[in-house]
Amino acid sequence: MLSDVVSRARAMVAAGEFDGVADILRSAAEQGDVDAAQELGRLLSLTGSAWEDLASDGLGPLGREERWEPEWWLSRVVAERPDDPDALVLLAGLWTGMSAFADVFGGPTDNFREKSAGRYARALATHPDCAAAASSLLMLQGCDDDEWEWDPAEAGLSFLLFRSEILVSNSGDTVGVAIVATDPADMRWALHHLLPEFAEALEAVDGPDAAELLVYQHGVLETRLDLVDLDVKEWPTVQVPGLVEPRLPLGHPVRVGDHTYLHGCTFNLPY
Repeated sequence: MLSDVVSRARAMVAAGEFDGVADILRSAAEQGDVDAAQELGRLLSLTGSAWEDLASDGLGPLGREERWEPEWWLSRVVAERPDDPDALVLLAGLWTGMSAFADVFGGPTDNFREKSAGRYARALATHPDCAAAASSLLMLQGCDDDEWEWDPAEAGLSFLLFRSEILVSNSGDTVGVAIVATDPADMRWALHHLLPEFAEALEAVDGPDAAELLVYQHGVLETRLDLVDLDVKEWPTVQVPGLVEPRLPLGHPVRVGDHTYLHGCTFNLPY
């Protein structure tokens, strides 16, 4: 059974009361609530702020050098619950995403991938039916979009995919932003926290695919919400259709067209 704090946080997110959720969970997590720590790590992994400290030389959100807050909390959960498949795949997914940044900014890319593979393997050792770990491990072993084959229609899973292009330089370079989620409230939470940081840049980007929310039901694209013409402040209030079962498992990556997207929020760098 989840802790009362997590239940309260989820009710707030479902009601669209996003401000204060992270603070409530963080306070409980700092007092030793492992459920709160896991929920905080999960929610933060859906937002762009989960990644922003990787490219900086400063301290992370909690004053811990070179540690993202979601990665730190999920590492703490895994230390307490070494066989928890959800915590393992979420943490491994963050490390998989970190390897892309290490490619650009310098860092132990292979170490990130090895750490990710180890956590996925651990999840499978204790939970052989963990589809998220199995698919992620296959994707990671390929280390290339072209080498991982996954057909959403064949898988028959429902999920949400937000993707946009953010202008990051005067020369026109853009960063692709993608968010994969399995709950409309979680997606609205993610957009609420993503937009304050990138609103100006998003407004400066043009193009038919600059901002869209795709709704896949049973693996088939049923709804495409074009967000380009909306004020970015309205995005978190967009009515998103509910998903039918079965939903994409927590931590499971998806492949849409020629691109692979990790669960949560990831950036595709132009470099």
